Amino acid sequence: MVDAGCSLTVASALERPRLMAPLGIAWLEEPLSQDDLKGYAELCGQSPAPIAAGEGEATRWGFEDPIERGLHAIQPDVAICGGLTVARQASCADGDLVEYCLRPSPLKRKLVRNLPLESGRVPVPQAPGLGIELDEDVIAEFRV
Repeated sequence: MVDAGCSLTVASALERPRLMAPLGIAWLEEPLSQDDLKGYAELCGQSPAPIAAGEGEATRWGFEDPIERGLHAIQPDVAICGGLTVARQASCADGDLVEYCLRPSPLKRKLVRNLPLESGRVPVPQAPGLGIELDEDVIAEFRV
């Protein structure tokens, strides 16, 4: 998976997958501005690699137009699209990928005590809620 960060034009977004074909990329992510729906329609119809986008969509209805224009993979961001319920409504029933930020922020690295990773995946919690424990010392350190 290659993230282009909304930085390409349709022409350059068509060229990138051709250049990366020997690498067998799974998809080209967010190649165009999220507002360039006409560009996504053109790109998705011609790209030799699947196109993924949608991290900036704010409602489940915001995913309908890009899907109708041929988007291959949608990527709802649970913090932007309206929470877990909306993300679930917008996602595929058999989807099993979650993007995980690798920035060294203490809130991202220390706030949750028990984020279990098993072979690069987070198992579905068996307890009620999100199945995580927050570190109260980290909360106290960053409380304003």
